[in-house]
Amino acid sequence: MTHNNSNNTPTLEQRIAIALADNTIVARTLAALIQETEQAIVEAEQTATTTQQQALDPILSPDPIKAREAAQFAEFAARRLRNVLPRLIAAHQQITTAERTQRWTAAADQLQARRDALVQDFAEQYPALIAQLVDLFERTRAMDAEVACINGAAPNTESRRIQSIAATHILANTKLLDLTGKHQVWPPPPPPININTIVPHLGGGPNWYADLAERDRERRAEGQRVANYYANQAQAREEREAAEAKAARARNGGAP
Repeated sequence: MTHNNSNNTPTLEQRIAIALADNTIVARTLAALIQETEQAIVEAEQTATTTQQQALDPILSPDPIKAREAAQFAEFAARRLRNVLPRLIAAHQQITTAERTQRWTAAADQLQARRDALVQDFAEQYPALIAQLVDLFERTRAMDAEVACINGAAPNTESRRIQSIAATHILANTKLLDLTGKHQVWPPPPPPININTIVPHLGGGPNWYADLAERDRERRAEGQRVANYYANQAQAREEREAAEAKAARARNGGAP
């Protein structure tokens, strides 16, 4: 079984030796060689059993010396294959692990590149998107303040009221952070408000009607002040963005 054929085809043992010395062999080839070796071990053990039985029969093996040599060689051939099989299995496990690592590394490299590209997109797009949302929220809140102000100033004979944008729950329940995730950009800190205009001292006296009218005027003025505050913020931001865009065009040689 382990002798060379007449056409000089390598024996199984020779192919095993070549495979174990080959640093470029793949796991699939080793797996096939392991399966072939396991089958050869079964056949060699069967041959050793048959040869041993024949060696003990003087009729079948009249020369005791040759019979003993044949039985020993058959057992020796089976033991050689059993001895080399664990090395084949160990080499197959090592190469399988290396191939799996290589496949994982290639997939991880591709994913890392996609992840890095997304991080770049996020870093470039997030601040602009947050700025747009903050601008939208500020204009919405300022508009609702103006609506509340003009509705509060409506004459008693006027039934018309302007409906607010109805986004109060969105503005109240939304928090926006900057790119670091540490600083809150929405909602912004509230503007300073005179508490006396919100909770005025309620007194009596003969001029109570005039006092009440004065407090109403103060409340309307405060509402207008808040609306103007946010309107001025929006205008300042638009002017700043326009100046930045103009500067960017200048740096690019006037290209849009």
